[in-house]
Amino acid sequence: MSVVVLASSNCAGAAAIDVDVDKDNGGVGRVTKKEDFERVYKSRTIYKKHDKLVSKLCNLKADSGPLAAIAEKKLTEEDFCGLREQDVGAALQNYGRFKDDPFGFKLDDTSEVDLKRALEQMEKFKPLMEEHKMQLTLELTHDRCYHVLDALLVEAWKGVEYSKLVQCLGPMDGVPVNAKAELLEDVVCALKAGIIYLATQKYYAFVEFQKAVTYPLACGEFGTFGEEVFKVVQIADHKRRIQGYRYISLKHIVFGLSLSRVGEAVQKILNDRGLNKLTEKPPKMPVYFIYMLSREAANSLGENVVQLEHLALAIIYVKQENDTSLKNAAEKWADLARDHLARLKEANTRVESQKVGVIVKDLPEECYRGTRINIDDHHAVTKLIDAFSAGLSFPAIRA
Repeated sequence: MSVVVLASSNCAGAAAIDVDVDKDNGGVGRVTKKEDFERVYKSRTIYKKHDKLVSKLCNLKADSGPLAAIAEKKLTEEDFCGLREQDVGAALQNYGRFKDDPFGFKLDDTSEVDLKRALEQMEKFKPLMEEHKMQLTLELTHDRCYHVLDALLVEAWKGVEYSKLVQCLGPMDGVPVNAKAELLEDVVCALKAGIIYLATQKYYAFVEFQKAVTYPLACGEFGTFGEEVFKVVQIADHKRRIQGYRYISLKHIVFGLSLSRVGEAVQKILNDRGLNKLTEKPPKMPVYFIYMLSREAANSLGENVVQLEHLALAIIYVKQENDTSLKNAAEKWADLARDHLARLKEANTRVESQKVGVIVKDLPEECYRGTRINIDDHHAVTKLIDAFSAGLSFPAIRA
């Protein structure tokens, strides 16, 4: 939401992870809410799998390097079981050397009772709708608007009863009014600080994920890739994560291309060649093979940098041939380049940014600072709670 050999639900240990399988996508395991949580409190287990993959990569007898070995399926599906796109990218970054645990805190000492309670709460969790997930990603990385973040802050106070909130602060008999107000201010500020902290942590994790996911392009093993190709892979990974897939697949790369300057041209070529049939199963192959194939396309055309047109030619090739053997590839490149290269190079589709509009409107005036929602004192909170009691609502942001 991938990059490597696709993890099967039948590989060792998968049954214990509660994996959903999308049978129309070659048996690629999707990630469940339960597994997401298990990655937190079983981070040591994930690291051991990461550690084992790094070790195996170091021991590979492949002249062409680890990325090519993965692309050529010299590792088995079991080697990637339980891992995700960013995990494999991290393993490749650590190839030939071992680093500290990249998965952060270890919570292996959490009691079974606490885990059971947490899992019960996880079952109640409703994820954001797909368009709001994408919007939240934009908000975390671009300081332009905060529609989803604001909605999450407002949502946190929905259902809160002010009287019970005061009770939670303990006995108030004899406590000066100013002191009561300060205690309430602390609660309000703590909740807002918690949401900001989570958003910040999400941003830093997102940056590290992007580095790991695009490492196969950045490391140079498959040559030099243009900036536009990086962006396509990043978008493909957004889509992969939003849809809950472990790894980037061919359809995610095609989606990324559809939002690039060659988007219209690629779709027209695929349609003209009858390669966009929804009834056909997509070719099952590591996406690293697509990267390697893109480099082959650039080399065959005498170009040093892999650009969008070369990635597009690689997509057309694998959809047309449904083959990873590269038989007669040189001839195919010549034919594809003759038919489509000029159109792809000249393509300049303008992609309009699709952003979610303002979600939360008509809040009490105390909830604003200028035009920005700002709920940072108990006066704003009491007014907001009253507004919810009076029927305040906003469009659903969760699935």
